[in-house]
Parts: sequence; C-alpha cells; structure tokens
Amino acid sequence: MTEMLAALLGALVGGGLSAWVGARQTAKVLSHETDLAATERKEAQRADEDRRRAFAADHLIAALADFTSALPSDADRTPYFVRVSATADVHQNREIRASALLQAGSSHVHALPEDLQERWDALVWMVRFGQLRQPDRAEELRRRDASDLLNYVEYVRRSLRAVAGDEPMPARFPVPEVRRDGPRPWGFRPESGQDEPDLTDWQLADRLVGEVRFTSGEVRWFGPNGLVEDLPRDSSGAAPAGA
Repeated sequence: MTEMLAALLGALVGGGLSAWVGARQTAKVLSHETDLAATERKEAQRADEDRRRAFAADHLIAALADFTSALPSDADRTPYFVRVSATADVHQNREIRASALLQAGSSHVHALPEDLQERWDALVWMVRFGQLRQPDRAEELRRRDASDLLNYVEYVRRSLRAVAGDEPMPARFPVPEVRRDGPRPWGFRPESGQDEPDLTDWQLADRLVGEVRFTSGEVRWFGPNGLVEDLPRDSSGAAPAGA
C-alpha cells in the first residue's frame, strides 16, 4: 500500500512538474511571438510614417518651387517677395504665391518631424513679414528681406530633401534676424562664427540667371534673389549656364 501511494505521489509530482515545465515553455514561446509581432508592428508603423513624411516633403518641395519659379523675366525679382514699389499685378502675383505656399503648408506640414515643422513655421513667418507694408522700412532692407527669404527657402528645401531621403539633413540654424545691421543677405558669405549656413556657392552658381550691362558701362550679376553682387565679375568666376 505504501509503495502504491509513493508511486501515485511520484506520478502526481512528475505530472505536475511536466505540466509546469510545459506551461513555462509555452509562455516563453507566446512571449517571443508577442514581442516579435510588436516589433513587426512598430517597424510597419515606422515605415508608414517615413512614407507619409516623404509624401509631405515632396509636396512641399513642389510648393516651394512654384513659389520661387516661373516669374516674369525681370532682373530684379525683389517686389515678388517683399513690399517695394511695384505694379498692382506684381503685388497680386505675390499674394497669390504666398497664399498657395501657406495652403500647401497647412495641408502637409503636420506630417513632418517636429524640428522641420519649426523650420517651416519660420519660413511662414518670413513670408508674412515680407507681405507687411512697413512704410518706414528702408528699401535696402526690404531687398535684403527678399534675399533672406529666398535663401531660407533653399535651406528649408534642402531640409525637406533630407526627409525625402535624397540629402543629409542640414544643421539647425535660427531664422534670419530682421533687425540686424548691414545689407549682406543671410547665408551669403557668412563670417566665421556666424550661426547661419553658407549658401554662397548656390547663389553665385546655380541661382545666377545672367549679367546686366547698364548704359553707364557698369556690369552686375542678377539671380532670383535680385542683385547678387556688385561687380564687374572677374573671368575666373563661375558663370551661369546660358549666360
């Protein structure tokens, strides 16, 4: 009788131990599968977020291109970006372009990373600032405002291209300070230690549209930013294609 009880007890203990081991193994398998499923969901969500960001960036890049391109063939395009003396058609054109850009931002900027949203918001501030009448602001500063805006557009465009996967993300720079002294545009030949990107090559090469020779004999180079540099320009400088 004692042997039967011992055998029964052994069977019960052995069965319970086997069941416990099996339950532990099953729990480990289920935990692994749960973790794997959670990881796959996170990767899928991350890929979906990357696609949405790239989609938004592509649309905003196109909006920036529409904002800065296809202007009339005036050498001085400043009036299209800030309030200086111009015809009613020019003012209307500027307002239409600004409205279209702001609408594109309201439709897509929410999908961008937070730091890039801040850069877009700064750009919107600059666009709105350029639309203000500001009757006491000197015309020289208004023209600098236009160059600042277009250079900041290029900075934001490069940031958007990084989100779209085409370029490295530019470092973070503060918005141009409109109360600073001097006529030099933001991003054009910055001195050492200044907290702004160096877009000089972009201005003097890709963005030049040609030289203008005045009746006085003076030669100046112009681009979408308006006057780029008082020259005559030496022959060693990079000339724009088709100039």
